[in-house]
Amino acid sequence: MLSIKAVFLDAGTMGEDISLFPLKSLLADLDIYDHTSADRISERIADAELIIVNKVKLNADHFKTSSRLKLICLTATGSDNIDVKTANEYGITVCNITGYSANSVPQHALTLMLMLATRVNDYVSDVRAGQWSSSNHFTLLNHAIIELNGKTLGIAGYGTLGRQLQRLVEPFDMQVLLCNLPGRPVDKSRLALPELLERADFLSLHCPLTPQTHAMLGESEFKLMKSSAFLINTARGQLINESALAKALKQGEISGAAIDVLSQEPPPADHPLLDPEIPNLILTPHNAWGSIESRTKLLEILIANIKGFFDGKPQNVVKPQ
Repeated sequence: MLSIKAVFLDAGTMGEDISLFPLKSLLADLDIYDHTSADRISERIADAELIIVNKVKLNADHFKTSSRLKLICLTATGSDNIDVKTANEYGITVCNITGYSANSVPQHALTLMLMLATRVNDYVSDVRAGQWSSSNHFTLLNHAIIELNGKTLGIAGYGTLGRQLQRLVEPFDMQVLLCNLPGRPVDKSRLALPELLERADFLSLHCPLTPQTHAMLGESEFKLMKSSAFLINTARGQLINESALAKALKQGEISGAAIDVLSQEPPPADHPLLDPEIPNLILTPHNAWGSIESRTKLLEILIANIKGFFDGKPQNVVKPQ
């Protein structure tokens, strides 16, 4: 057991069905908070040597007043909520977790693809509204159903998640196309993003958020896509201009979208994608990563990150961009 002062600022993000007992068994002095508002951060981390955090934002002001702080452990891959450069200047190491949702996120992306293709949400709503009971026929076919077989899947971001999605769609005999991401070296075997947009029947985003990929899909990009195309985003909300997506769906520039991540989470009531008038839009609450298996693995890697650092062998260290 490590005799260090530690604090978990937003442990509620782990879910109630995952036991934190292994973490408590490692850390002798651990304060656990379900969530932490911005005005409570400084008091809760004042004497901490280790901060565990998912999405709470930490910046230079916090580092100035935390003289004992040595390590920030993210319970996520993305680190844009941490001022990593300034943390390093204060001698604070930041570690993240990768690879924990290698099955959960692609599974969710495939689920969303199938829901869009079969219009499951629309048909469930119709049945609940009594349309099947009042039908003259044994079936309802008032929403177009398509098959994945033979369609073209464009994958933007071909790391662990993108590769796993490609493996999952192999039984559907889909053609898979990859693209060069903005700001990355050009791979001649991949398409430029505009060409991918023109050819894809389904486009699934699995790329990181960088200054170059921020709002990579906007009004002009949606106009390039087929009117029959579908967009799936289980990566980061800021990859998409959300107002432009709402407009594209309303105007029929694309056929549908399934979105698991938004630029602001939780979203405000007036978020453009919460407009009930938007047709064929599926929203899920940033839970593609959240299988029990995924969160269990995340906790195991978190513990390994903490042990590694205090054993003098840090791993998964985030470098300033």
